[in-house]
Amino acid sequence: MAKDQKAEGGGQMSDREIIAELKTANQGLADAVVKAGKERDDTQAKVEELTLALKRIAEDRDQALAKCEELTTALMGAEKWAGAVVVADEDRELTEAELALIEAACDAYGIDEESVNSMRIEEGAAVVVTKGGSRIRYRRGDEKAKGFAPLSYVQVTGVNPNAKKRKPIAGKERK
Repeated sequence: MAKDQKAEGGGQMSDREIIAELKTANQGLADAVVKAGKERDDTQAKVEELTLALKRIAEDRDQALAKCEELTTALMGAEKWAGAVVVADEDRELTEAELALIEAACDAYGIDEESVNSMRIEEGAAVVVTKGGSRIRYRRGDEKAKGFAPLSYVQVTGVNPNAKKRKPIAGKERK
């Protein structure tokens, strides 16, 4: 400001005035540098704090997964859990006795061969899933002990012959 006044008046600034202005400008720059340093330190502290929080979250997640696995193993039994994790031998073919057990299961529940979606032997029992979505477990002799009733047509095939004809949601009606 003193510089502007001197310029308007046509005079030059004295050395003392120049030094005073330079000191003021230098002090302003020093204050700005200190402020920027504090902001950088604050930002760096926040980053370190968030990094530590992220590490704690990862440790908690790992502990929770370990506890979940432990509880699942305890709940289901080690043998069953191991069988659920390990993929069954899908490449091996079923023996004659296993096929006979699956056929007996289909006969007991009234399931025809075309309606079988998948089948397997699990723990000595035949497990059959129908195209209708029904899953059955069958052990030889169960039909006498438990009094099985055959599955309904809808449970076996997934098609309801008594369903009302519906209007199409989109597009033209099929004929």
